Amino acid sequence: MAQISIESRIIEWLPTDGSSKTITFNSIFEDIPVVNVIAAIRGSEPADLNTYVSQVSKTSVVVETSAHFSGSIHLQAVYKTW
Repeated sequence: MAQISIESRIIEWLPTDGSSKTITFNSIFEDIPVVNVIAAIRGSEPADLNTYVSQVSKTSVVVETSAHFSGSIHLQAVYKTW
């Protein structure tokens, strides 16, 4: 029987956080999950920003941005077993 494990979080991001942050999952996945990240920019910040995953494991993910910004990162991690 198939099972799905999902973690969805909103991570606050400040310009002082730089362009890289390691996020530890709240639980350990059975294997490496698929991770999606999207930036939500606050105020008058420029909207030309890329977010991406540079590393992922069963316990954490490294999220990077193309520039420093103030806002949040919406993160979804999904693992499905067959």
